[in-house]
Amino acid sequence: MTYFDSMLDKADDSVEQLFQGFSLLMAQLRRKIDDDIPALTEPLLGHLLPIVNWTLPLMAVGELIPEMAAQVRDVTILAGTTPDG
Repeated sequence: MTYFDSMLDKADDSVEQLFQGFSLLMAQLRRKIDDDIPALTEPLLGHLLPIVNWTLPLMAVGELIPEMAAQVRDVTILAGTTPDG
């Protein structure tokens, strides 16, 4: 048995606690970086391509097919109108 083997066989509680503490800190740092990625990327994208950060209003797309016999020039669709079909 060499000198280093004898050193590895000995369990040192303070070194083990040091490794555990370091592992915990690294895990917390990694989680914080993963959670804060939008905080890092949004300002960068805001400078490079501002349209990416724009919010889109709520919208819907619908197709309206009028009857040819009843076709008129202007039609106003009031808010809250539901499609029949």
